[in-house]
Order: sequence, then C-alpha cells, then structure tokens
Amino acid sequence: MPEYVLESGRRLRLRPDDAVGKGGEADIYIDGGYAVKLFKSPNHADLADDPLEQAKARDRIADHQRKLPGFPKGLPASVIVPRELVYDTNGQIAGYCMDLVSDAEVLYRYGERPFRDAGVTDETAVAVLVNLHQAVAGVHAHPAHIVISDFNDLNVLVQGRAAYLIDADSMSWGTWKSRQFT
Repeated sequence: MPEYVLESGRRLRLRPDDAVGKGGEADIYIDGGYAVKLFKSPNHADLADDPLEQAKARDRIADHQRKLPGFPKGLPASVIVPRELVYDTNGQIAGYCMDLVSDAEVLYRYGERPFRDAGVTDETAVAVLVNLHQAVAGVHAHPAHIVISDFNDLNVLVQGRAAYLIDADSMSWGTWKSRQFT
C-alpha cells in the first residue's frame, strides 16, 4: 500500500481503490475532514501506454515542487486551497490536503433538468451564480494576479447556495502559468 507523509509528519496510507474521485491529472481521497489530491505519477495505471500523458505528468509534478510551496495566501474562503502538502517516500510533493466540501454537487448538475426539477428553485440557482461571481471577483482582486485557468462546471462545488472553486493548484499566478485552459 503506497505511503505518504504530510508536512505535519503524519503518515497516510492510500490505496488506489480507495479513491473517491478521479480526474485527468489526480486522484482524490478522503482523510478525516480533508480531501487529499494525489497527482498521477508517470507510472500511474491510468497513464499506461500513453507516453504523452506520462511526460505531462512528469512535467506537472516537477512544476509542483516549486509552485505549491508558494501558493498565494489570503484567497477567499470559497477557494479550496492546499492546506498541507503531501510528500511521497522520496520527499517529493505528491499532492496536498484541502478542506472537504461535504454534501456538495458539482455545478454541472445544475444544468440537468431532472436535477433542477427535483427541488432546485430558480432563486437558488441565481443565488449560486451570484455567489460564484463573488468568488471569481475575489480571486481576480488578489494581489498575485491569479487567473482561474481550468474554470469549468466540474471544478465548482455547490453546497446549499454557496459555490466553491476547486482545482486551485491549476490556477496561474506570477511566473506560474497553467497547462489547463477551460
């Protein structure tokens, strides 16, 4: 079972089968009250037989060794930011822990008629979008000149009427330019 170490020194044992979510570049796990994002390494099973994706994973992980320790502070609470870095047994950043947004839906669901008909009022949908606008405005007002590079309806979680931006590590700031543009 793969073992990881948090900045605090606590050890994590996360099995690929325990992932609660998968994206193109990472797997997501739950550990207590936190979500853990582990970047897919070049030898990850999902990247087998795909040299281009393996190279992208290698580059992304190399960038994160310098990018994540300098993640901008002071972002709005609606941005789910890295709280603690996760290291592999070689001492490389393998991912990070972030606050868990429980009982949330991806914004994508709000475009599905059956989901909306099951109890999401127009007033609620408007409130969610106003909240999302405030979150985006807060990010853009940050002195680090942050750009939300991978901005799509799967990277916004909705809890009640609150919208949360996730996948913050893909944002661009300073000299760090994102490889994701949505």
